[in-house]
Amino acid sequence: MITLKAGKRRLLAGIALLACVEMAMVLANTSYYLTFFSNDLVFDVNNASSGHEVLGFGANVWNGDGRIHGLVHDLNFKFVRMFYGGADCPANVSGWMRADFDALYAGLAQSATIDMLRAHNVSVIVTPGIPGNWLDAGSTFKPEYIQSIAILDGALAGAMSGLGQPPEYMESFNEPDGSWNGHVLPTDYNAIVKALRAELDFRGLQSVKIDGPGLAHVDLGDRDEYVESLDAQGLDAIGAWSLHGWEWTSEVRADPALLRQAFANGFIKSIRARDPGRTRPVLVTEYSTFAFNNDQGIPDSESIPFAIRVFENTLSFLNGGANGLVYWQGADQAWDPNNTWSFLRLNGTGRPVYHAATTLYPKIPTGARVVPVDDQAYGAYTGVFATNTTVVMMLVNRFETSQTITVHAKGIAGALLAEAIGFENGQVVNKSLSMDLERITMPPLSSLTLTFTR
Repeated sequence: MITLKAGKRRLLAGIALLACVEMAMVLANTSYYLTFFSNDLVFDVNNASSGHEVLGFGANVWNGDGRIHGLVHDLNFKFVRMFYGGADCPANVSGWMRADFDALYAGLAQSATIDMLRAHNVSVIVTPGIPGNWLDAGSTFKPEYIQSIAILDGALAGAMSGLGQPPEYMESFNEPDGSWNGHVLPTDYNAIVKALRAELDFRGLQSVKIDGPGLAHVDLGDRDEYVESLDAQGLDAIGAWSLHGWEWTSEVRADPALLRQAFANGFIKSIRARDPGRTRPVLVTEYSTFAFNNDQGIPDSESIPFAIRVFENTLSFLNGGANGLVYWQGADQAWDPNNTWSFLRLNGTGRPVYHAATTLYPKIPTGARVVPVDDQAYGAYTGVFATNTTVVMMLVNRFETSQTITVHAKGIAGALLAEAIGFENGQVVNKSLSMDLERITMPPLSSLTLTFTR
């Protein structure tokens, strides 16, 4: 028998303890990674009643663009946003009366584009912008024009109404947190929406709602300061919440999970605090992705990864609380050749992102509820949407490897798979209706839309 000296016994005991600790850490980390990187998808359609409503989709479009009609039909648009109006006002309007502002829009022509949109029950959001003469040298809006801009925007809404084309929403200016179209301070924003609401009501335009604040990006930090700047009257003036869902930071561009986190922790947190009853719809009135921009800021919008990221961003915003989404933009414009995030190229042909959208936008019924997903699969982000008669499940794999997803779905027993359509290799493909619905293999850089009837 060999007897160990006390020092050696203590040393071996320490080594054994260290080994046990290391093994425990390995097991704990293994458990963490198995959970975090799990490809199990868990949801219960019975929980649809707790989800919010999908009001629909659309794009930013330009008045007179003949390609819009095809998009409205193909993608089942329910919203469009248009830069519209934008009267050029002088700097000195101190003596102006309401009639003077109305005169600026006296020659406004009836828009065939808006007539077509209204005929298809598409809600029109107009953004007239800020007259350049009302900005200081740093492109900040001068507060002495608060009442003037309210009357000016009221004049536009009044002129449109007189033509039988009142807008459903006004997002008065583009991205007030930036200087590129005029910077508006949060306190001035609060004053403007109050004055605009009063002006619209004075004109009998109670049906025209104000959406805002429409800040420029999703990664706002821990709050939307424009939402939180609204006093009680300013809050009452808002008819819909809006945000532009661009990713500004490199971290959020690199990881769509961080986009979801940023959306929840900034904009959504602020509007839930101000509107806990969720009485106003939530609209993302511009979005696409900056994740594939080059050094000059031009997107790689011809690529399949771009299309897949837009698909995932769409599901992320829907799951995160958005009721409606308006893509940037419908079609390329000759006067802005580098602005190529569009669904359609200049010649009217569809980019991969357009083809991906045909498997997304028209497939979610208007009025469907967003079903909460209890556990997302790591390898494919998922959205589930339900009506009384239909359940739609959408999965998107952003990885360059195949992903097999194990589906644990409740509340869907007896439902019939009516359509299975995928976006693979840049093409829309019909999938087998007899596919395995419990273990779904997603090809690299692909999406899948399954529609069930019940």
